[in-house]
Amino acid sequence: MDIVRGVSELVKSIFLQDGEEIFVDDEDYERVNQHTWFKDYSHNTRMIGTFLPDRKRISLTNFIKEKSFQKEKNNNFTKDNLSNKGNHSRWSRPSYKSISKYKGVTWRKNRKKWVAFIKVDEKSKYLGSYKSEDEAAIAYNNAVMEYWGGNGYLNKIGKDDRTHRDYTTYKDRQKRRNNRTEYYGIFLNKNKIGARINYRKNEFFIGNFNDKEQAALAFNKCSVFLFGEETKLNNVSMTDELKEFISNWEIPEKVKALKEGANDE
Repeated sequence: MDIVRGVSELVKSIFLQDGEEIFVDDEDYERVNQHTWFKDYSHNTRMIGTFLPDRKRISLTNFIKEKSFQKEKNNNFTKDNLSNKGNHSRWSRPSYKSISKYKGVTWRKNRKKWVAFIKVDEKSKYLGSYKSEDEAAIAYNNAVMEYWGGNGYLNKIGKDDRTHRDYTTYKDRQKRRNNRTEYYGIFLNKNKIGARINYRKNEFFIGNFNDKEQAALAFNKCSVFLFGEETKLNNVSMTDELKEFISNWEIPEKVKALKEGANDE
């Protein structure tokens, strides 16, 4: 499956061992696709990696661009989203726990103003107090350009870009995985294998499939669509036939409508 980014740059999709879809630049596709990529977790942090012929383990980010990391943690592994300048904390979005919707901004109750700050040489640098949250965010953006040479996350003025944790934690997923032998969301439906998914405490039918592997991959694709790339996923051994199946299989409109309805609330 190919998707177009911008006007002329071509981005291609690759499937992980469990069937989850990620994206790489066209120029990296051939060498990345020669390997089988898997997910591993350290606490709640996801790492995608593989083993090289010498059995050396390497992360996908370092495989594509040496000593790099993702600016934003998602399924985009194109070079636009990779950097080896600064560190990941500089590129991370505002935390979902933050008072402000902007990075580097907080509310000071005693001053009744928004305060901006940035870390320089491992120390917090005060950038001033402001009447509006937007003004403080702009001050932070200017400091990123001045002190980090622009190599860091820039606030999107007027937009709440804080991270969200709609997915289950790794510990929850691991506990469930240890207590089951079948794939997530799969059931026998007459002579077919059915797939279903729970969303907002309700169960929704995804469809019928020829085998458990197809059903498991369809569940994975719907789960990532609804909950994000770090949701619980089935571990499916991929074949060329399964890659072709999941690449061509489209998420049902009724499943897409679930998320659209939630966004409208």
